[in-house]
Amino acid sequence: MDLIEAKRFEYCLNYFVKKINCVSKDYKVKRLPSYKILWQSDNNLFTCNTYLDVGETEYGQKNYELKSKTSSPLFGICEYIRSSINNYFKNSKKNPQDIVDIYSNDLLFFDFLISRLNNIEIKEEVRSKIDQTTIFNLKDFRSKNSRKLEFLKVNENFKLDPVSLIKNSNGTVELHENHPL
Repeated sequence: MDLIEAKRFEYCLNYFVKKINCVSKDYKVKRLPSYKILWQSDNNLFTCNTYLDVGETEYGQKNYELKSKTSSPLFGICEYIRSSINNYFKNSKKNPQDIVDIYSNDLLFFDFLISRLNNIEIKEEVRSKIDQTTIFNLKDFRSKNSRKLEFLKVNENFKLDPVSLIKNSNGTVELHENHPL
């Protein structure tokens, strides 16, 4: 996938995590893993962010605006992802454990993310307005001695594919049990 499709995938993962945490605030806490995406490009495995939220680094500001403002080119894509996930949560009200089960199983969650994204078309006029040349927080997965790069400029033809979800050692998602969603 190209970098715009990768942004779409990462945004879907991040929004699902925000949603699962948001709908369950007032109930018992259960710890669930947080995930990072393991990417592959030219037989290299690495973790990175395809966009950043505001405040993470000075480089994230442009990308944050792209994903969050209604006038931004990426807004329509993100809105469709939010709508798809919100509908899934709404339809799961009768059995909230389904959502927890999907999220708890990294392979099932990975497949769920892919299925949510299959129907999202990215129009060419939108593509041309989105940054396709910067990735953030790059870390080679195979090398114990690799340094984390704050950002890396890539060419517009850069391809990467999500190959797995790995548990993020930086934390967990707090999920509150027994929420009726």
